[in-house]
Amino acid sequence: MTHEQAPIDLSHDTTHSQPTLKEATNGSETTDSTADFARKSTRTRSTRRQTGALKDEAAKSSGGTSEDRPAASEQALKRTRKNAGNNHKTNQLTNKHAKDANTASKAEEQSKINTRIIPTVRLNASKTITGADVIHDDKNMLFKIILDDKGTAAALCYLPTRFRGIIEFYHTEIPLEYRSRGIGDLIAHYAFQWAENNNYQVLPTCSFLQRHLKHQFPDEQGLWSCVIHNEQEGLNRIAKSSTSQPAPSSQS
Repeated sequence: MTHEQAPIDLSHDTTHSQPTLKEATNGSETTDSTADFARKSTRTRSTRRQTGALKDEAAKSSGGTSEDRPAASEQALKRTRKNAGNNHKTNQLTNKHAKDANTASKAEEQSKINTRIIPTVRLNASKTITGADVIHDDKNMLFKIILDDKGTAAALCYLPTRFRGIIEFYHTEIPLEYRSRGIGDLIAHYAFQWAENNNYQVLPTCSFLQRHLKHQFPDEQGLWSCVIHNEQEGLNRIAKSSTSQPAPSSQS
């Protein structure tokens, strides 16, 4: 009798079993994934540290740490506003002082124009001449001052023009030894004052008088109202003055 040995079932034999391809692959993927995560975490932390260091360095260069930057910026803004306010106040004071000085200067200039003080000239230790010493010689059409006992005189000469109400100041004569003392200015002042008081229009063609007016009134501010630059200007003034005067009332 022959005994046949039953076949061995290896399907349940765990002694010699090998891992399947899927199991081997899953294990490898898990290991790789863990390593990758660790490396990524390390890189992230390193990047954050570098970023924080850069922020701190930038903050220090501007005067503080990264935590102090908002406070520092606010303080800087306050200082800027304060400085701007101080500058504004300073500008206001400067403008006010300049305005006051300009107003005072204009008031002083206007005061001089209104008073029209005739200058005083001191010839020597014993003699002083004023506007009272000017003589108007209307027959010879001149203004003169006697300067000494010898009869030495300084004079300003004028002539009528072809138009009524317009005269010409054409010549001023000052003796050589009395020049550069203000005598010509004194006579000119008196002559222009006379013309203005008597409603004459004056055409100053004398070179000395032209220099005198330019020196006394460089921008023509406060210039004598009687001074004209040409005859036509004088005619226009006379016509305007005549039309502005009220017509005489008729009597019944």
